[in-house]
Amino acid sequence: MSSMYLRLFIRRAVNTRLYLDRVEDRCDMERSGPPIPVVLFDRLGSSTSCGVHSGNCAYQISLIIKFSMLCHPGLLISLRKFVMSAVSKPEVIFVLGGPGAGKGTQCTNIVNKYGYVHLSAGELLREEQLKPGSKYGELIQGHMVNGTIVPVQITCSLLAQAMEKSGSNRFLIDGFPRNTNNLDGWNEAMSDKVNFLGVLFFDCSEQVCINRCLLRGASGSGRSDDNEETLKKRFQTYQNSTIPIIKHYEAQGLAYKIDANKAADQVFEDVQKVLARLQH
Repeated sequence: MSSMYLRLFIRRAVNTRLYLDRVEDRCDMERSGPPIPVVLFDRLGSSTSCGVHSGNCAYQISLIIKFSMLCHPGLLISLRKFVMSAVSKPEVIFVLGGPGAGKGTQCTNIVNKYGYVHLSAGELLREEQLKPGSKYGELIQGHMVNGTIVPVQITCSLLAQAMEKSGSNRFLIDGFPRNTNNLDGWNEAMSDKVNFLGVLFFDCSEQVCINRCLLRGASGSGRSDDNEETLKKRFQTYQNSTIPIIKHYEAQGLAYKIDANKAADQVFEDVQKVLARLQH
């Protein structure tokens, strides 16, 4: 029986995202082996090259897959897809800002222009709260009414499920992490499973945020937390709990502050400048 080899050259960019650059495949009709597929990883040092360099990125990983079976073009295509899913971690951008800062509006703009999947932690929690028979529904409702933060285990679980179901590899996670507990829970459960690119921080004054949310409520949003009393509690929680998270990322150079007091189209112009930096 013949052996089939699929060799992939992967380069690691400055921002640690992995890119598949080129593929070589061949069939060796003279060799045979066990019927079980074997995956071999050959990690190359940063000073070692596979013979090709591209800009400031050297090839750092050469992955070889050997299959002891007859060659088939369709199988090669399937193997490429399989390997890409194995070596590519999903890209994640956190989107933070006060209630009414325009996070949802800007996420919609980003989705339409760049193809990210928008996951709103708040929307996922609201959906779970309304789901018939949900064991977390009453707990989530209590936190929403009081303007407090839902336990991180619930939020992380809902985010992970949504990411898996989407089939995508690029995500905007809106309204998370909201406090230190959220951050610690995310790092423990998800940090090694994603490529984290940074935080879009929509900076907006309290009064502008509250006015936007009240207008949203008057327009029939149907949200139980779109009232002035709850909004003030939510904004205070944001100041006390989420601002320290933003400062944490700012200290690492991973937070990108955007003035969200401006009109939505002006805000999106600034968003595009930030994304241009994150994409290179």
